Amino acid sequence: MLYATLYMASELYGLLGLTSALTGVVAITILAFLLSQKHGPPTAIMGLIGGFAAPYVAGVGPESIAPLVIYLGIFTAGLFGLAIHRGWAWLALLATGGSVIWTTALLFMDISGDSSLVSIFIILLAIGGVLTLSRTDRIFGVPKVAMRSIPLAAGLVQLIILAPLIEYSPASWLFFAVLAIFAIALSWRDAEMTPAAAGALGLTLAMVAAAFSDYGPDQGDLLPAIGFAVLFGLAGHVFALREKDGSIWAFIGLAAPTGMLVVAAILGRLEWTNNGWGAACFLVGISTGIMAWRSRLQSGLIVLAVASALTAIFLTAALWLWTPDRFAAILIILVAAGLAAWARYCNSKAVAREAFAGAITGGVMAAISSSGLALTLFASLSGETGLYDYLPDPWLLLPELLIPCLALLALAYVFRGILERHLAAILAIVGLIGSGAFAYLLLKQILAIGSIEQFVQYGFAERAIFTHLFAAAGWLLLRRPWPGEWIFTIRMLGWTLAAIALFRFVYFDLLLLSPTNVRQMMGPAPFANLGTLHYGAVALWLWLFARTRAAQEGADQWIRSLEIGSMIATVAAVMVTVRQAVHGSIIALSTNVTSGPGGPVMSSGPGYTTTETYLYSASLLLLAIAWLARGIQTTNALLRIGGLLLLTLVTFKVFLIDAQLDGLLRILSFLGLGFALIGIGWIYGKLMKREIPGAAENSGG
Repeated sequence: MLYATLYMASELYGLLGLTSALTGVVAITILAFLLSQKHGPPTAIMGLIGGFAAPYVAGVGPESIAPLVIYLGIFTAGLFGLAIHRGWAWLALLATGGSVIWTTALLFMDISGDSSLVSIFIILLAIGGVLTLSRTDRIFGVPKVAMRSIPLAAGLVQLIILAPLIEYSPASWLFFAVLAIFAIALSWRDAEMTPAAAGALGLTLAMVAAAFSDYGPDQGDLLPAIGFAVLFGLAGHVFALREKDGSIWAFIGLAAPTGMLVVAAILGRLEWTNNGWGAACFLVGISTGIMAWRSRLQSGLIVLAVASALTAIFLTAALWLWTPDRFAAILIILVAAGLAAWARYCNSKAVAREAFAGAITGGVMAAISSSGLALTLFASLSGETGLYDYLPDPWLLLPELLIPCLALLALAYVFRGILERHLAAILAIVGLIGSGAFAYLLLKQILAIGSIEQFVQYGFAERAIFTHLFAAAGWLLLRRPWPGEWIFTIRMLGWTLAAIALFRFVYFDLLLLSPTNVRQMMGPAPFANLGTLHYGAVALWLWLFARTRAAQEGADQWIRSLEIGSMIATVAAVMVTVRQAVHGSIIALSTNVTSGPGGPVMSSGPGYTTTETYLYSASLLLLAIAWLARGIQTTNALLRIGGLLLLTLVTFKVFLIDAQLDGLLRILSFLGLGFALIGIGWIYGKLMKREIPGAAENSGG
């Protein structure tokens, strides 16, 4: 009622002047605080409301900022004293909140002449609030750390708001630095307040980001950014090994230089050269590297892993900025190798995984640099014959593909102990794929098949050589035993190479670019031509793969599948041999397009002849008999069944296709077919009874 009476007497009726009304408000506020000693918090709250309302009663303008700040300082100090005396944390928080509201309102007024005074009040308010709350009790179960951080955070935020109003002058950075140093000192004395130092670093980064985002010149903001990076970075390094809060300090020491560099790179309009940015990355990398070295004895902590990763990233960035882009993959893998060596020294699996991630990144960079080879692969899968035009220059890919992939292989082998087995295997496979791709590029340079004429002359030979190189490499890896730690990886690689060879044979030689569909020269020799040798060699490879140690130790169905594939390839080899013996070097059936002097020239391949169909039957009949004989001799059931099935199919072909009969003769041919099949079954049964003693008696029973 007294506050309301003074307000009405002054503002509504003019019975009191401004000075008298303000004096009365102050007197009532003092009276309320004195009465609160006996009557408790409600009276203190009334005094607090009246004290913060007094300036509003008096009126606030640009000319009264200094008196207002002095008044708020004295009034808030009294509230803090009462809060300490009674242990009222709520009063300290409300006092801080009231002063923050007033100072925030002042920030939106013209305070250019009193900015230093306002800044000093904000700093004193934050420091006083923190110290006061440290002498009071908790409120509503809120931890004292959180309560004590509120004034500090409010002060830093207000200084961030104030800085652009005074154009990020040196004074604004100085005032902000005072609170930052106070936060560090507070955390140094009380380990529980260390999160407040981390929060202060976050607000410092926000301050620097706001300064860089401003439309002024950024070179002037660079020095404060460096200063804060050094301030928080040194504090983090100094206190990183403390037992209770060392990990938080370590992250502060890592985040300070890292965050400042990232903010400057993203928001700062700094006209630096690559050498300048590289030097900055190198210096930050040294800082994080020192932190990694100091935390090496605590390898179980995440600090070591984070510090090591940041060091690798910044050193890689520095080296990348200092060197041409074509060496990027090499540099990344070299840094990953250094990280793997560091992981082995520290015996840290987490750092080893980071080394793996870095090495894989280098592999990806190598793949991106060699994208021309990927285009060649897609062109090949689509049936393009002139692949030489798609190939990149091998000399350009030497530092971009081959050397990085060889480095991956070396890294996987040298650091196989610290790397997990499957990670080392992945690196080895990536390295082998890249090295194989470069070898493919070199081999393609030999014949340099570009035009359709070159493809017709050399395409089949080149494709066959590549297929058999894959098959030979896979067979060599699968045929012999390997150490236990590498056996899985090497066998997987061997089966992969075998699968690639089989895929090439089926996709290109049987389907897409089959010599019976696309014109390709196989040589004039009847049995020593490329077609016979290639298809026969594929059949041999499949049979040999089924006899390797890896296949014998695997599932039986894989062996059976390989043997069946070998028999199918043998049938294809026989048919290609017959086709070549009849028609010569080119055996294509379909119409083909070739280039001529006046444009595309259409040409048709030879069709089937009667002699050719008879030769197919005779050759396949001999093959079936050979399979049957060999199967009976070696008790190989698959050869016997395959020979019997092929013999049956040949018999059908002879009577239904080769013997082109009509009328009664066709009926008799069917009768002959039946007798032939019965005869085949009878002969096979007799042979099997001879092989198995006692079979005749059992069958008779």
